[in-house]
Amino acid sequence: MVNRHMRTLWISGIMVLMLLPANLARAQYTHLIKPFSARALSKKLAGPPQTSADTPLTQKRPFRALLMSAVLPGLGQAYNKTYWRMGIYVGVEVASWFVYVDQTRLGRKLEDEFQQFADQYWSEDRYWAALSAESGIDINDMARLREWERQNFSHHLPEEKNQTYYENIGKYDQFNIGWVDARAHRARDSQLREQYTFMRKDSNDAFENARLGATIVILNHIISALEAALTAHLQDQRVRGSVRIVPKRVNRDIVPALALRVTW
Repeated sequence: MVNRHMRTLWISGIMVLMLLPANLARAQYTHLIKPFSARALSKKLAGPPQTSADTPLTQKRPFRALLMSAVLPGLGQAYNKTYWRMGIYVGVEVASWFVYVDQTRLGRKLEDEFQQFADQYWSEDRYWAALSAESGIDINDMARLREWERQNFSHHLPEEKNQTYYENIGKYDQFNIGWVDARAHRARDSQLREQYTFMRKDSNDAFENARLGATIVILNHIISALEAALTAHLQDQRVRGSVRIVPKRVNRDIVPALALRVTW
């Protein structure tokens, strides 16, 4: 084949005759190929050699390899017998799932801790009292106070303690007065608030690491599947072989020989 390395292994159909003296070879040769004489055999083999079409020596199915690694990274590599690559993809898969599970657990633990901290040290009563004094609205008229809050601030305090609630009280200065150690409204003089901010950051960092782990899991499946399919395709095209019978001259006689051609 063009642009392929070729190795040709010749196996003589009557190799044993090649190792015998010439006279003995003729006698054995005549016995083995009856009813053909040496001349008849020579004529018979004078034409084109009988060949078999090149067939792949490996039968790799790229789509199967792709599906296997898409389900579980490393399976397609095992199918292709590229075991060191299988080890890499399996290792990445295990490590990524470990990071996701571990960091998710840590993030939830830290989230519970900063929420309990806020419930203990941030007071809604202090906050609404400050807004009541600033607006002149009776503190018992919560509907008017909330409306005034929305009109005069870019952020408001949710009625339920949800994610926005716990984010706002530590992030924006308008909620500073709610911290029990704060002295000024719309300032940043609370040490408890600073501590709370770092607690939330640690929790958010853990959740971010968990998201990174999940992203790597997805990418590992995609890359492993594509690599397995490509490798299977290359392996299927790389090694091919054919077998044919060709005439070969031994001393003065022409004998049939079996030729095995392997290309890669």
